[in-house]
Amino acid sequence: MKWQSAQAENIGGREEQQDRVHIMSDSTGGTLMIALADGMGRHGEGARAAEILVETARQGFAAVQHPVAAVPDWLSGLCATAHERINAEARRSGSDPRTTCALAYLDGRGGVGASIGDSRIYFFRNGTVVRRSRDDSVVQILVDLGEVAESDMAVHPDQNRLLRSVGGGSPCAPTTIAATAAEFDGVLLCSDGLWTAITSSEMASALGGDDLALAADKLVRLAQERGGSDGDNVSVALARPARPTPQLTAPPAAGPGEPPVPGTPRASAAPNAPSAGGAATSAPTTPPESDRARQSARRDTTRGMIDRRAPVWPPQAQAPTRPRRRHQRRLRLRTMDWFTALMLVLIALVLGVAAVAYLGSG
Repeated sequence: MKWQSAQAENIGGREEQQDRVHIMSDSTGGTLMIALADGMGRHGEGARAAEILVETARQGFAAVQHPVAAVPDWLSGLCATAHERINAEARRSGSDPRTTCALAYLDGRGGVGASIGDSRIYFFRNGTVVRRSRDDSVVQILVDLGEVAESDMAVHPDQNRLLRSVGGGSPCAPTTIAATAAEFDGVLLCSDGLWTAITSSEMASALGGDDLALAADKLVRLAQERGGSDGDNVSVALARPARPTPQLTAPPAAGPGEPPVPGTPRASAAPNAPSAGGAATSAPTTPPESDRARQSARRDTTRGMIDRRAPVWPPQAQAPTRPRRRHQRRLRLRTMDWFTALMLVLIALVLGVAAVAYLGSG
C-alpha cells in the first residue's frame, strides 16, 4: 500500500507562526509518518519547542527499519525524547518552551496515533469519523462527565486550558489510538486552530477530494477566515491510501470497410508493401462486394441524420449545380410533346380550310 499526503499552514491573526508540521516517508512509499506540533510560549519559545518535537520525530523515523514492530511504544518513546530535549532547552535558555504533539504512523497494517495536548488525530471512513484522539484539556474532562457537549468544545471558555504538554513539569504520557487498514480510508492531523473552526464533515470532504494539496490549502484558508483578525495559528496534514491513476485506453479500431472511429488516426497500409512471397503488391482499389453492401447500408441509415458540424463562416457562395440528366431528358420530352401537338393542330386547320374551299367550288 502506498500513500498520498499533503500539508498546509497559516499564521492566522497572530504575529508569529508557532505551528510545525512535517510528513515523512520511507523509500518505498509504503510507510508514512506525520508529525504536528502547536508550540506554546512567548518570544519564540513555542516555535522552538515545536521544532524540537518535529525534528525528533524526523530523526527517529530515519533511524529505524520499517515497518516498526511495536508502533505505540515507539511513538511514546519519541514523545519522551522530545520532552527531555525541550526541557534541556528550557534550562539552557531560562525560558519555558512547550508544545502539543500529534504523531501518526501509517503502513499496510493500518495506522497508529499518539497525542499530547489538544492537537488532534482523526481517522475517517466513508466520510465519517471512526477514531479521534482524546484532548488533554479541562473541556475534554467536562465532555467525559457529560457536562459539555462535544459540539460545544470549540466555543467553551476553558478550551485553551491544557493538562499536559511536551516540555514542562507535567508527565509525558501520550494517548494512543489505532485503526486497522480496513477500518479507515483517510487520516487528518491538525492543531486547535483548525478543528475549532472546521467541522468534521468539511474535513471528510477535503480527504475525499481529487487534489489533497488544494484541499489542505482550502481548509487552512477557511479556518483563517472564520477565526478573524485574532484567530489562532492553523496547521493541517492529510493522508489516504493512494488512488490508482486512470489509464487512458485507445478506442477500438474500425473494421474492414468501415469508417474510422472519430478521434483516431486513419490506418493505411503501405501501397507497395511486400507480400509473404517477397513480391511487392498494391492494395485493391475496389472493396469486396460485402464491403460495398455494408457501405451502402451505412449511407442509407445516415441519410436522414442531422449534420451537427459547425457552419462555415462567413458563408461561401455555392457554385450552381447542373440539373440531373434524367430531369433534362424529361424537359426535352415535354417540349417535343407540345411542338407535336401544335403541328397537328396547324395541319388540321389547313386541311379544314382546303376542304371548305373544295366544297364551295363544287
